[in-house]
Amino acid sequence: MVRYSPLTLWVACLALLGLTSALICPDGGMCAEGNTCCKTPSGGYGCCPLPNAVCCDDHLHCCPHGTICNLAESTCDDPSSGSALVPMLDKVPAFSYVSEEKPLPNTKCDESTSCPGQSTCCETTTGNWACCPLPNAVCCADGDHCCPSGYSCDDQKTCCTKGLTIPWYRKEKALTVGAMLKDVKCDNKSSCASGTTCCKLPTEEWGCCPLVKVRLH
Repeated sequence: MVRYSPLTLWVACLALLGLTSALICPDGGMCAEGNTCCKTPSGGYGCCPLPNAVCCDDHLHCCPHGTICNLAESTCDDPSSGSALVPMLDKVPAFSYVSEEKPLPNTKCDESTSCPGQSTCCETTTGNWACCPLPNAVCCADGDHCCPSGYSCDDQKTCCTKGLTIPWYRKEKALTVGAMLKDVKCDNKSSCASGTTCCKLPTEEWGCCPLVKVRLH
């Protein structure tokens, strides 16, 4: 049986959803739903943490839909008035499927609980562990959500703030050590590590996403 390792996870923004979704970029990389695929200087694609975003000509930054990139000032400007609206956002690399036999190490929450890949362990209001699908994430005080590293949780508006406001992330239930031992079966010949999801590649082969119940677009 072929056993694939999980994806390397690099996402910047997820909408408030119970399930994690993803969109496929032209080069086969993936971004979270609510992101926009933008070209990088290397010719590949990265993820802008905004829907229908404007990809800036430097291939490093992006701006909200309906604005224009002002590279000289590093701002996103109103096209009608020319006034700066918000600072530009940095793109992050799209995450892609990998085919090495060695899986990514899990993030250990305690002796009996862990989270898949580079996700972050966050404690819930009940005292249990949940997984935020981001590395080094900020765990929000409501016990249900989290934000990217460097952002702050806005409990009143249910969003993440850092100059620009983005939707916050919903955490996924953590997996116990016993549950982590069972592989996820993709078909009769392929499987993924427990805590991941089988996802079809553009080549029609199977790859593994390091989140549970992923929905692809």
